[in-house]
Amino acid sequence: MKVAYVTAHYPSNAMSERYLEPEVRALADLVELTVVPTQPLKLFDFGVYGSALSEFSREPGKVAGLFGKVIFAHGRLHARATNVLAFPRGLVLARDIRRNKIEHIHAIGLGIPSTVAFVASQLTGVPYSIGIHEHEMPTDGLTAQKLSNAKFTRTVSSRKCRDLQALVPAAAAHCLVVRAGVRVPERAPDPPRRRIPRILAAGSDPGDLLNVLSQMRDRGYTFSCDLVSDSVPARVQRLMQAYRLRGRAVLLGPVAFDKVVESLADGEYDVFVLASGDPRDLQEDMPVLALQAMATGVATVAVQGASLDEVIDAGSGYLVAPHDVQGLFAVLERLVLDSGLRNRTGQRGRARVLNGFEIDRTTRELARRLYGPADLAYVSPLTAIGTRR
Repeated sequence: MKVAYVTAHYPSNAMSERYLEPEVRALADLVELTVVPTQPLKLFDFGVYGSALSEFSREPGKVAGLFGKVIFAHGRLHARATNVLAFPRGLVLARDIRRNKIEHIHAIGLGIPSTVAFVASQLTGVPYSIGIHEHEMPTDGLTAQKLSNAKFTRTVSSRKCRDLQALVPAAAAHCLVVRAGVRVPERAPDPPRRRIPRILAAGSDPGDLLNVLSQMRDRGYTFSCDLVSDSVPARVQRLMQAYRLRGRAVLLGPVAFDKVVESLADGEYDVFVLASGDPRDLQEDMPVLALQAMATGVATVAVQGASLDEVIDAGSGYLVAPHDVQGLFAVLERLVLDSGLRNRTGQRGRARVLNGFEIDRTTRELARRLYGPADLAYVSPLTAIGTRR
């Protein structure tokens, strides 16, 4: 089966959607996959316009009618303008679908990718589905139409499926839950015997974590912390200086997903912290890095938000309320001081991911939905196109 996997930026800008990496790689073993990034949108993108014009010339009346649906859809002016800019990319995708005999379109998110998929599907008759990985769902005037016309809408959590059904009741029957997944190593690394525990932190706002680390330093605890942050580096550096964490914490900046996974799998860290002061800052509904840390047997701590409570249950990790600095301090204090607790938490977290979030299982379930009633057949990875392997 040939599938177009429509994204916002990945893989042209893998950092912005690095959580898609495990699924793209696994799905490319099951279908012939072409990854189609749709952004950035440009007002004067003559290459796109030229290709779109050739598609317009095939069925000008049909294209014009579809454009009317897009431009006159209810919604904020900004959303309508964005959909208008996305429309030519939908025409280009329709052309590519015919040329490459694509059989299904899977769009990531309710924003631009699903608009592009909707347009291409309307013009070609090829079915499409929508995958929602985001914590916050962007909506526009086309949302109800896009959801109602989709073959199905996949969410990675039960919570998000309920949110979607409340948003568009007509789409309730099309919603299904297929968890996000990660690769679980065949064996967890042996528990490290380090005198100084190592912490890996990732997230959009490490301010509360840095506060906690400064308190732990003041109490004489030994530790080191590496921060992987997409925040403005200057701001994080200023916070590190203000809390006098030089020698204790290092800002690595944005790091490729593969590099983070490799470090976790190699046993370089004892504790993983998903740091966010405000749960609304979480981009993913089910943060893949937290799953990956658990999969490698690293004790995991996260700020409550998104659908993390569907991942981390009693004993498999720790959830802390937003801005609960003392709560975060209490958890990290225990983990830094007690290597046995770290190991037990890591083992339970790994078992939790293995039983419900293993990438082969979750991706195979998604592929079944893409195929529909047909039998699922493996495709050689060598035939997959458009992916970074």
